[in-house]
Amino acid sequence: MSNKTFGEMISSLRREKNMTQNDLADKMNVTDKAVSKWERNLSCPDINSIPKLAEILGVSVEKLLNAQTKQENSKVEDIINIALIGVSLAMGICIVVTSVLKQIDINNAIIMLDEIKRLHMEEGENHFVAVIKGCTHRLRPILMTTLTTILALIPLSLGLGAGGKLMQPMAIVVIGGLFIGTFVTLLLIPTIYCSIKKVKQ
Repeated sequence: MSNKTFGEMISSLRREKNMTQNDLADKMNVTDKAVSKWERNLSCPDINSIPKLAEILGVSVEKLLNAQTKQENSKVEDIINIALIGVSLAMGICIVVTSVLKQIDINNAIIMLDEIKRLHMEEGENHFVAVIKGCTHRLRPILMTTLTTILALIPLSLGLGAGGKLMQPMAIVVIGGLFIGTFVTLLLIPTIYCSIKKVKQ
């Protein structure tokens, strides 16, 4: 009986006394629905009524309180387990998002800077012209990579399909990151590059 929940203990002891839920409810001055909720672990009797309940069921108050405490501790453990699963899932999503953005945005920036450097070193273009031509050459590949990834993530961002609601936040973050990353790659990085080269000159 020690492994039983509070509700299971009440139900078992009530049956041992050959009482119905109505009989127990009458003795406790509550409704049979209240007793039903106790036995289904949907609610607990008031702490002040525990001694009376223990007397009716022929069990010690301590035993009832221990069963109630175990039930409450079990609920706390369930909440903690759910929270830990949520944290683990969030960390996994962060890793996935970081990996996706790193592969796309950083690779695009590196390839574009390499193209700018090639135009400057091999074709003798000045830094400003090399930046304009490099950005123009890489514009189409960068936009195609970004747009195809965003299009693939749109169903997830709308929460469609099995597990869509679970993956929706990740998809929204990735899409936002791709927009920002594309802006940084095509505008901010070339601007910084030109500024650095101008200072060196």
